[in-house]
Amino acid sequence: MSQDFIDLDTFNKRIGEPLRLYEQALIIWNRAGLNYAALSAEAKDVSVALLRQSIDLLSSLQKESLAQTQWSFVEAYILLTNAQILFIRSSCEDMATLEGLQAKYSLLEENIADREKAYSIFVDIGTVSDYFLNALRFSFLGDKAMGFMLLARILGRNGDVEGALDAYKQSEQLYEALLKLYEAENPVLIEIRNKLNQRIENEIRKIDGKDIDHISVEGYAIRFGDDFGELDNLDVYRRTWANYFSVKSSQNLIEAQNLSTKRDSPQVVIEKIDNAISYIYSGMEFFPDQLDFHQDLFNAYHMKGFLFGCPVPRRANYYYWKCPLAIMRFVGHWYLSAGIRYRELICNVCGKDILECAHFPGQEIDGVTVVYKREGYILEEISIVDIPRDPKCRISGIKLPVTFFDGMTPKGKAQLDDGELICHLCDVEPSDLEKFPLIIDLDAESANKARKKYMTILGLDLPRE
Repeated sequence: MSQDFIDLDTFNKRIGEPLRLYEQALIIWNRAGLNYAALSAEAKDVSVALLRQSIDLLSSLQKESLAQTQWSFVEAYILLTNAQILFIRSSCEDMATLEGLQAKYSLLEENIADREKAYSIFVDIGTVSDYFLNALRFSFLGDKAMGFMLLARILGRNGDVEGALDAYKQSEQLYEALLKLYEAENPVLIEIRNKLNQRIENEIRKIDGKDIDHISVEGYAIRFGDDFGELDNLDVYRRTWANYFSVKSSQNLIEAQNLSTKRDSPQVVIEKIDNAISYIYSGMEFFPDQLDFHQDLFNAYHMKGFLFGCPVPRRANYYYWKCPLAIMRFVGHWYLSAGIRYRELICNVCGKDILECAHFPGQEIDGVTVVYKREGYILEEISIVDIPRDPKCRISGIKLPVTFFDGMTPKGKAQLDDGELICHLCDVEPSDLEKFPLIIDLDAESANKARKKYMTILGLDLPRE
């Protein structure tokens, strides 16, 4: 006697709701949990709740009423949904502690195992699209690369330098393979990568030689130059590049630390640290919302300043600081918040202002989705803040005229010989500024307005007459 199974239309209706919940959970997590650190805990709770509802609905389907292919599909989606729960939980673990890293790594490994099982089942049943399979394959390849990165950090904290470097190398190779797959599938991504790299090169070259006679601050108040649109698949691509740069920077930092303990050539160690800093800046450009990069940057500059001090470039008649630690010493904060208003919202279909346009956002007009673009931006104010809404908004550099240092007698490790300045700002605690390495002995004649301003910024008192 043959078994009666539900037909395909009925099956599709029954799995429609759990699959919708799965997609909704991913949208919430990818947009809020990954992109906004302040919302990650709330996004995790909502997304995980939706994913568990999806699993409950899938599990409620009776195996006896389903054909083998249908049941295999359900099993695979349960595995995939559970893998996503594990991934989200892993993402929210604290990386600042060894225990947090180990928990994050363990959850990620479980996620990879479930994702690979799901992928294998989907391949066997052959009822899903190549696009879906590629996305799934890319995701666990990226998770594997992340897993090796976490393993490297765990090994590094446990003192196993060789093991850490080997794990970083495996992570690097996986990210390189993944990036090639992305670009082979969508060559447009190569153009975007080239644009970002060009912007990084332009930032490196942008320091000019204009004369200044006061403190000058450079910064990114807002970045309207991004022409990449809302991040979707591109989001994952840029994250992958950012993670690749994170691996490269960590490799160089751990090598620098290892070489410094072996009393290797200072120049070799400094080169490694500078490489790490360069990779971190690249990672921040490809995915600036990743706040871990900002902490990595602080750590790299601190290592360099603590071990050797940082030579401060001289351009024309000023010294230029790019180090965020030095910027925070001088200015008090690193981040900026811009107050901006715009003149009108313009429809991309008819070109009219929203008040005159008959369309609405999301509407399809001749194959074009209606969106409104802001026109006529007006920058009204810029504030210096502890935590910005947009991490791209930050002070990129400060300039101090060389005349600020006229007549100064450097103490401690600082040098001003032949116009060269070595900065050790990161080696000074805010509560211990009397040990600041550029403390000077000022006489009455040299205590001009510029020097007073400099001393005020450092939080130091002028010597009594």
